[in-house]
Amino acid sequence: MPKPYTALVVGAGRIGSTMEEDPLRPKPATHAGAWNQEPGASLLGFVDHDPGALLRACQAWAGAQGWPSLGLALTGACTN
Repeated sequence: MPKPYTALVVGAGRIGSTMEEDPLRPKPATHAGAWNQEPGASLLGFVDHDPGALLRACQAWAGAQGWPSLGLALTGACTN
């Protein structure tokens, strides 16, 4: 059954994704972590102009897609 909400995280840096890697932080520690644990939501992916941050976030979250701009994300033109 499809989940009723789909999340797109704008910003793939610390609060968007990478603070989840800190073992001392309570979870969820990021926007992606919060959406990922929500039973009624699926994490679609990330928007970030930094290609390195975008790649790292997409690799950290299974199935996440990445876009270099919000405009491309909203039109569905995936870049990874």
